[in-house]
Amino acid sequence: MNVRGAEVSGLGLDVGFVLHAWPLAPTASFDPNVWAAALGARGHRVHVLCIECDPARPAAAPRLWRAQGLELRSLAWPSDPALDALALAQSRALADAVLAWLAETPVDIVHAFDGPALAGLALQAAEETGLPCALTALAVNPTPKPVHTPQIDAAQLAGVGDVGEALERAYARIIAERTGRAPELGPPSQPGPPAAPPPGRAPSPPRPGFFKRLLGG
Repeated sequence: MNVRGAEVSGLGLDVGFVLHAWPLAPTASFDPNVWAAALGARGHRVHVLCIECDPARPAAAPRLWRAQGLELRSLAWPSDPALDALALAQSRALADAVLAWLAETPVDIVHAFDGPALAGLALQAAEETGLPCALTALAVNPTPKPVHTPQIDAAQLAGVGDVGEALERAYARIIAERTGRAPELGPPSQPGPPAAPPPGRAPSPPRPGFFKRLLGG
């Protein structure tokens, strides 16, 4: 299913993850492998765009591969991307490679994660082509983003029971706001029994979370 078509229908989104490396080391609130697996468990497909240091290939030359059920495209860079952010941001070859990925990969939404320039290039390309997009900021100094790009907070997601369901509903809202067409989603996950509170402590009352407010619940 792809929002660039005449209508949005059917289950399963194609989600484009844009990260500066894969696999990306997990943080306390974010593990890309967990997020991708959670989306896959809900029937969605994740396509990954990243950069890898490979001086043997021309700058931005793609390498296609699969890992853990994911489709990945790694763009070559002659030096460590983490130390070359300015050159990455100014690379016409890299910008063209991002546009080529979007043209060749049927994604419904681009979800960019902070990294040396690639996230910014992907968000700019998505905005220019009218594709729904979102940013998750992982760094202290996050990637500059277009003014209207929605943000998905990794720390807020860390406390959600089913991260796949939370992501898909955030994506659905963003897609609907950008295109005027809402994708069909699967049924809500069935929560398991609540965990028993530690001895001597009463359970805390539930509080409305970020995604409940985001979705108008």
